[in-house]
Amino acid sequence: GRPFLQDHAPTLAKIRPPTLVLAADEDIICDPKKLTRLEDLIGSDACSVQQVPCGHFFGEKGTTLCDIGHPHILQFFTEERSD
Repeated sequence: GRPFLQDHAPTLAKIRPPTLVLAADEDIICDPKKLTRLEDLIGSDACSVQQVPCGHFFGEKGTTLCDIGHPHILQFFTEERSD
């Protein structure tokens, strides 16, 4: 099939609400290198892509993407933004 990001680039570029993407660097389902393209498509003013050491959902010793990514999530929801 065709690449999702390529097919939906115009729609993704219209996203304006602040967006956080956690890119799990060991993910074999969602390629983390491709996820970094979202920041370019959406714009760095509206999108932040953060790499975290994890698989698609699980990391070392049963930790989850949410456990590992929580510092990024907390920062995302508490930082001041100018609209």
